[in-house]
Amino acid sequence: MYSKRFDWNAAPHPLGTALDERMSRGEAILDLTDANPTRAGLEYAADTIRSALAGPETMIYMPVHRGLAVAREAVSTYYRELGETVSPPLPG
Repeated sequence: MYSKRFDWNAAPHPLGTALDERMSRGEAILDLTDANPTRAGLEYAADTIRSALAGPETMIYMPVHRGLAVAREAVSTYYRELGETVSPPLPG
């Protein structure tokens, strides 16, 4: 419930209403806003992921705002194999 001090329109949005109607009929819905990869229907090799996360180095949290160097290099290599010249951005 919104505060009465604000004049907000709390009426249901037409898109929300349409979504509710489809869900109530059991229709399939492709939710492009769901950021959870385990619910996105993506296929992945669970054993490969488990083994990649099994090492003790994965238990250390070291945030890098532009991404890990190894990940940036992997993306650069991928595009290089496609014939593109892409340098991984430097951290900082």
